[in-house]
Amino acid sequence: MSSLAAVSQNHGYEVSGSDMNDSLVIRRLRSRGITIFSGHEASNVDDVDAVIYTAAVDGTNPELARAAERGIPCITRAQYLGGIMQDYSHRIGVSGTHGKSSTTSMLTSIFLAANANPTIFCGAETEGLDGTFRVGSTKWFIYESCEHKDSFLQFSPTTSVILNIDLDHVDYFADTGALVKSFAKSIEGADIAVANWDDENVRRATEKFGGKVIKISVSGHPDADYAAENITYERGMGAFDWLCRGEYIGRVQLAIPGQHNIYNAMCAIATAHSLGLISADIIRGIEAFRGTKRRFERKGELITTSGAVDIFDDYAHHPVEIEATLQAAAKLGYSKVWCIYQPHTYSRTKHLGAEMVEALRLADEVILTDIYAARETPIEGVSSHNLAADLPGARVISSFADIAEYIRQNARAGEMVITVGAGDVVKVADMLV
Repeated sequence: MSSLAAVSQNHGYEVSGSDMNDSLVIRRLRSRGITIFSGHEASNVDDVDAVIYTAAVDGTNPELARAAERGIPCITRAQYLGGIMQDYSHRIGVSGTHGKSSTTSMLTSIFLAANANPTIFCGAETEGLDGTFRVGSTKWFIYESCEHKDSFLQFSPTTSVILNIDLDHVDYFADTGALVKSFAKSIEGADIAVANWDDENVRRATEKFGGKVIKISVSGHPDADYAAENITYERGMGAFDWLCRGEYIGRVQLAIPGQHNIYNAMCAIATAHSLGLISADIIRGIEAFRGTKRRFERKGELITTSGAVDIFDDYAHHPVEIEATLQAAAKLGYSKVWCIYQPHTYSRTKHLGAEMVEALRLADEVILTDIYAARETPIEGVSSHNLAADLPGARVISSFADIAEYIRQNARAGEMVITVGAGDVVKVADMLV
């Protein structure tokens, strides 16, 4: 939403907005002369010609209710973004259940290294962007293509990237089959689909695609067009040989940890290379990438009587993401990994709770916060205590201040602490550093 606000202002519109909490993003928008109201009030929209809203709010929001009452057009974020992108000749949509922000940011680094002057819409703050966006030329438009409530069906990519497909947003999608059908529909009008061929659901989603499918693999799939081979890790950071249709292109060393980021990198590399960027710029750009905000982000240190404890933060909120994050953490060489996990939404916790527990077992110590409701109301019988009951040794601590104090008293030098979740659990990391 912040990206849309800033780009709309650049188009000459008078822009205002509202949010429940203050943040660096909000302060940046205000510094641009954009009016941001604290809290959602009906009067905030009395003098506007149109209301753009995220799918995370519904008609009970007082601003949407007032707009409907007065006949003010209400346009979803996806519809509005879909309209904006029509001005760009090459539209690269990055989709998938996991890794959209990281891969969009990797593509940003690659296209900037190639001096391609891209326009970027990203879901996370990253180096090289003005927060979460960049306004460049009208040739390249790179954006996150989110599946939540079928938002990505409003977009018109010329190149679609599908990183992976796992059941999520269970408050909207009935099952994995429904999700796969939506992904298949989202790429229908594209010329190229860059697909993670190691993912069975991605293969299913591209079965009837009429354009060109570019296949990537990290696990040696024989049909892959682009492959990562001879993978090694140094303190969790992956390095690999990049092959294009069997031909060695170059050795790539990532500066971010985890096998999942090798997948993200290969999708970014295949996308850029298939669109004509030269390999030297692609390698230079991908190796320069240092990560995005809230994606395995090192926040700093907690100094204890025994020495320094490293503090990290990650946005993971789906079991597959939690597993990938904790697997990466385990490879960094710390004597103990503390995970402070905030479950995100009641529906996800209800339907995927067992998988969350299995993923959390990868940590040495687990502290659970209360569930972050986001757009939902509580579901009876669903709580963090349910997760803890199946996770021996896990603690449920509601107060962020109490969690921070527990860590101060119990974490030791040589250990790492990582806050995990898509809500506001990052506040604990901030308290610790």
